[in-house]
Amino acid sequence: MERTSVRGFTLLEILLVVAMLAILVGSIVAAVNPAEQLAEARDTKRRQDANALAEAFAQYYLRHGSYPENLPTSEAVCYGLYTNSSFSICSEGYQCGGFSVDDTLVGEGFIIEIPQDPIDPSQTNPEYSGYLAFKNSNGHVRICAPFAETEQISVIR
Repeated sequence: MERTSVRGFTLLEILLVVAMLAILVGSIVAAVNPAEQLAEARDTKRRQDANALAEAFAQYYLRHGSYPENLPTSEAVCYGLYTNSSFSICSEGYQCGGFSVDDTLVGEGFIIEIPQDPIDPSQTNPEYSGYLAFKNSNGHVRICAPFAETEQISVIR
């Protein structure tokens, strides 16, 4: 009777390789932190949207010599304000508890559309854009993004 040798991996060797791969993948995911990367991407969009809104208000001011009449005046800080406050910019097509800039900014071509906060709309009230705006006593417009996740976002023009 001849003895045959079957070559292959033992169960222990396979388990060790799987465990090492799991540790490697876990450490890579922890280093990359996809949740933080996504939050930073959403905040980048918020910063761009706030700048676009501030620029639209500035262009409106240049053409008309004043800001829209319905723009509230306040010395408030952006953080701690709710998006359904009187400082809220309404989404296009809505008359919300805040103020609508459809006719003034969009209608006159200062901005193509009112930007929406990148948070899933089902988590927020669709009537509100997710951005706040008001002018201070110095006559500057402040645009806020209260849903910012990694840093406070406020643009003053």
